[in-house]
Amino acid sequence: MLAQYREKGILVAIQTKTASPGNPFMMDLGIERVSSAENEWVVLVKLHKLGTRPNFFVVPHNHVSAVAYALHKRSLATPRRDGQPRRDHSRRTLRATQFLDYEDQWDLLLQPTSLVPNRLGADYAECVAQWGAPGGASWYPAPRARACPTLNTQPSHVLATGVSRSANRTRFRLSVICRDVNKLRYAGEP
Repeated sequence: MLAQYREKGILVAIQTKTASPGNPFMMDLGIERVSSAENEWVVLVKLHKLGTRPNFFVVPHNHVSAVAYALHKRSLATPRRDGQPRRDHSRRTLRATQFLDYEDQWDLLLQPTSLVPNRLGADYAECVAQWGAPGGASWYPAPRARACPTLNTQPSHVLATGVSRSANRTRFRLSVICRDVNKLRYAGEP
């Protein structure tokens, strides 16, 4: 779908992916195509029970591309439960819980996708850091720095951070991935 913001003369290409209640987003191999355009987006639509507003996650196409690629590489490198190697396939699945910081971020559509910081959840950010992105990870934005009053960790030691919300959104979990676990300190620790 193409959408235009006439006041600013901005044209964006939006691909939508929908997940029914209790299911992940299902995509095919084509989602891994790297976009050179600055206006390609994916809107992930997570449906809930009838009469409940869906969740909308506004994500640059290349962020979704990187995650789909890295998760697939990680999956292929992990043996099945019976110890046998996994077979390659064209299906890609993504979980909404790893895109929470993109939720209802419609204002992102007004800027070039290359300027959008990495807002992926900790698991996906770590996966991309480990397994890379299609076409090389050089174009993939590093995780954005996030301030946390309970951590006393140098930003140069942090690879990725993420905040996960519980299903009812009453509890939050902060995840921090450090280069060296010995450099992670909580406030008040010596």
